[in-house]
Amino acid sequence: MSPTLYDAARARATELPGAERTFPFDGHNADIEVWKVRGRMFAMLTRGVVTLKADPHEAEMLRATHDWIQPGWHMNKRH
Repeated sequence: MSPTLYDAARARATELPGAERTFPFDGHNADIEVWKVRGRMFAMLTRGVVTLKADPHEAEMLRATHDWIQPGWHMNKRH
């Protein structure tokens, strides 16, 4: 069985130097993993959904190329 995107994202995050898994919403929802480097979030994993930080222009190009990539509006500081 091949790994899911969720599993692959978690595996890759654990390989990154200095990456740490946190559960900042523990009081509200313990199944939300937030991955950080130097205290800065770069990924959020919850219920099979992977949200990653990306350069806005690169994210637009990725969404134009892959219809399965959706914007994470709640993570966008412009909105």
